[in-house]
Amino acid sequence: MRIIIGFFICIILAGITSFFLSDWVINNDVIQNLYTISGIMFSIGLSLAVTFNLSAVKNISLRNRIRKAVNKVRDLFIIYFVLISFFYVIIISIIENNKSDVIYYFFRYSHLLTWVMIYSIIYFIWNFLEVQKLNSQIEDSI
Repeated sequence: MRIIIGFFICIILAGITSFFLSDWVINNDVIQNLYTISGIMFSIGLSLAVTFNLSAVKNISLRNRIRKAVNKVRDLFIIYFVLISFFYVIIISIIENNKSDVIYYFFRYSHLLTWVMIYSIIYFIWNFLEVQKLNSQIEDSI
């Protein structure tokens, strides 16, 4: 649900920036750099989820609940990265093939893609900080 809300927020922000900053064209290099940063954040977050150590948790039901939560985070990381990768390829292809960044009078694809990339970076950072916090809480309670 958070992902869908995030995409709607990105659409709204892209509409606002496209309208008020209509002369501001975001270069493909900027978008590619943001995608690279997002990929790095995905990699860090996924590595935290995959290497999460539950060996010190002796309570089986608690261990299973934590494992299920960490696997859910892992799955969401993968789904979200696949979505933004698909979105990135589609939008870049549209921009390159049409040689235009504008749709519906003023709305710019590059603004939407930039906001989606920024949101993805925030999303990945937020979630891997939550995984680290959970790990610290488990260590402190043992």
